Amino acid sequence: MISQIFVAVFFITAERTAIMMKKKLFICLLCFCLGVGVYQMLPRETYIRADASTAFMSLEEMVCKSDLILTGTVGTSEESQWDTSKTGEKLHKIHTDVNIAPAQIIQGGQAAKQSIQVRTQVGEIGNTIQTTSSYPTLEQGETVLLFLTETENHTEPYAILGSWQGKFVLTEEEGIPVYTNGRDTIASDKLDKTISEILDTHAGTQWESDYYTPEEIEKMNNALFHTDE
Repeated sequence: MISQIFVAVFFITAERTAIMMKKKLFICLLCFCLGVGVYQMLPRETYIRADASTAFMSLEEMVCKSDLILTGTVGTSEESQWDTSKTGEKLHKIHTDVNIAPAQIIQGGQAAKQSIQVRTQVGEIGNTIQTTSSYPTLEQGETVLLFLTETENHTEPYAILGSWQGKFVLTEEEGIPVYTNGRDTIASDKLDKTISEILDTHAGTQWESDYYTPEEIEKMNNALFHTDE
């Protein structure tokens, strides 16, 4: 009699446990499905890569071809915008204009201007984010030397000449303040003299970009640096 009661209690307990496990499993599956559904409804971030090869430009060529050369501090950024074609059509590329507080106008431009806008090829609009590994970026607070060129309508924002080659950052080498783009280096206390000497020496120089197309220059650079391998 006792053994029968024990068996009955055992089966009742096992049945209740099974029912509870089924309920827990159902609740877990329901939560999982709801979570997946909510995740699918959330806005997705879309990334755009703005990468391109850049034709080689020597320091001398950048000095001679810049519409504006300045040192200054990177300030705030404007709201990112979509690029547009000449006909006003929206392109699937983003740009962000950055304000530069000039410390010294070395060549061109208006010395009294308190802020100059420079265009960068990164930005964020809604859930679309554009990044780059080949174009220069401007981080707030950086002290920079910039070689700039005007846009087609000769107004701001300026573009950085030579892409990454035209942005120099102030740093130190062996305790001496210098501006460098990672390839060329100019001592900050010899900046005016260096640029003046380049202008005097190369005033009549004809550069490769004057008689080669950008495509031809890119092909020569690829062959020189074996980028196709």
